[in-house]
Amino acid sequence: MELIIIFSLIYFIICIFFSLGYFVNYKFQVIEKNSYFDLIIFGYSILTLLSFHSYFILKLRNEYLLLFLLLFFTYFCLKFRKFFNLNNIIKYFLIIFIFIFIFCIPLILYGEQFYVFRGNYWDNFNYLSSAILFNKFSYSDVNNQNILANFKNFQSIDLIILYRPFINYFLSLFLYLKSIDIFLLNFTFKVFLSLINFFAFISFLDIFKKIKKNKKIILSFILSFSFFSLYIFEIEALSHLGSISIFLISLKYLSLFINQNIQNGKSSLLFLIILISSLFIIYPEIFIFFVIISLGYILSKLNVTNYKIYLQNFLFCSLIFLLLTISSYEINYKYLIMQFSQATNSNVDWWTYYGAFIFGRENLVLDNDYILLIQENLVKNNILDLIKMFFLDHFERGYKLILINIIPSFFGLYFLTEGKIDSNFSYLILLATILINIYLILIVVKNLHHIIYKKLNHIIFPSILVFLLIIIFLLNGNFWTIIKIYSYALIFIFLIISVNFNTEKINKFIILLLLTFPFYKYSTFNYGIGVFDSFPSIINKKYKTNINWNLDRKKLANCEKIYTSEKDYFVKSYINMKSIYADKPFENSKDFNKKKIFCEISVINKNFVVAKY
Repeated sequence: MELIIIFSLIYFIICIFFSLGYFVNYKFQVIEKNSYFDLIIFGYSILTLLSFHSYFILKLRNEYLLLFLLLFFTYFCLKFRKFFNLNNIIKYFLIIFIFIFIFCIPLILYGEQFYVFRGNYWDNFNYLSSAILFNKFSYSDVNNQNILANFKNFQSIDLIILYRPFINYFLSLFLYLKSIDIFLLNFTFKVFLSLINFFAFISFLDIFKKIKKNKKIILSFILSFSFFSLYIFEIEALSHLGSISIFLISLKYLSLFINQNIQNGKSSLLFLIILISSLFIIYPEIFIFFVIISLGYILSKLNVTNYKIYLQNFLFCSLIFLLLTISSYEINYKYLIMQFSQATNSNVDWWTYYGAFIFGRENLVLDNDYILLIQENLVKNNILDLIKMFFLDHFERGYKLILINIIPSFFGLYFLTEGKIDSNFSYLILLATILINIYLILIVVKNLHHIIYKKLNHIIFPSILVFLLIIIFLLNGNFWTIIKIYSYALIFIFLIISVNFNTEKINKFIILLLLTFPFYKYSTFNYGIGVFDSFPSIINKKYKTNINWNLDRKKLANCEKIYTSEKDYFVKSYINMKSIYADKPFENSKDFNKKKIFCEISVINKNFVVAKY
């Protein structure tokens, strides 16, 4: 029953997005009427700007927005029903169903232990705790110290609601569905964002004129369930996950506009600005990456005859962009400035968790003691000495294959590598890894040759800018920033190995290899982790091996107040969020009032136990 509700919720929100995109585009006339995926993403952008200003600027409660959307959707269905094609509706219904069902297979098999959180439980709990706050209060109330005091158990909640909080807010809209467990809704939200990205990638593949629509859908399915998408899904990077679709569609229409395939003048510019502004609202960091790529693209097209037009359009776009986003100065612009200082800080060590896979599925970065050693040497030594130390340490401890693991891992095949040669089977893996290296190099070289030979400057110029940026960060020891840039470019990395740029044929062998990843990763339960390796599926595995996350909300039904003596932050926060979501007051002190049913929740023999007083 829960899966039916989840599917219905996602399908309804897709319809809302489509109705907004279709209605506004009816005025713009930029997107073709049969470009349903583009209309959905455009509707997502409109809702982003609309809801952001409604909640964070006008400080209206969510109920006003939801009422507006319901009334608008009703009006849209009545006015535009004659434009709907029943066959298309059924086709997209089936595509959505298949996509959601595949994502829900491990959920069905493994339950809450799998979906309660995946990799980065810090970010997961931060997003969800702030979403609860946004769900229950208006933004003016959220900043009230008395209300914040009731959420003081959640780490840095007063700062989280100020740092690019839109995706947290968007998640809060899902939390009105009280019939579904809060952590299952959180997982559903990630599946929904992945579905939007799936739509966007199908549309983005229009850059290849010879690939048929069905093959684009298949290729997008492969991307969605390969390393390249599941990496973002697993690390709980909701803002990143929520921005990919708009990022891709923005690039597509920037290209179309510059190539003058769209000739509606200011309407086209306004359409593009809506996309770009919403991208900034959701995830300012990837907006900067978009600006860098756009700059390279524009430079590749610039000449003495058109520079004035580009300058005029740039000034117009900048002005409208500022008008749409300046209201986010306190929560987005200031945050972005703070991120610049973090990006150039070589002491930020999160790359060890997010980037360990690059050296293969087994390496020393999985050892917390070795991570501390790297941190110490990062301060003392220059970058070249650190790299030398890193490889020598691996060779001395038996990890002699990390050099040949780098290329397959970079291209999403880390799980096919071997750390040490400790059996005859390891030699087979070694041989396979060498062959994969050669094959990948040949594919990439062919595609690069095509790009250079055909003088595809719109690809060359942005690539050079990004490469120079990576070199600068590498020399400064900013490994974490390099990993973030890599994560922004994952889709392009996927394309360069999965499609032959010259013939525009899909590389079936690579696709087959990429498709084995989810079977490898999730074929085993392993306390809800899946296969434990260098992929960032869990920061500290004890949070799944030592605890069964099984607090059934039905056990809280008769509780009027809830208390726990558990000291662990995540255990306590888990209980706290379940309590608030069930509208049960959570108490920090043990004061049993005989007039109320007081429930104490403890973890006994790894399980959550509810005792009533």
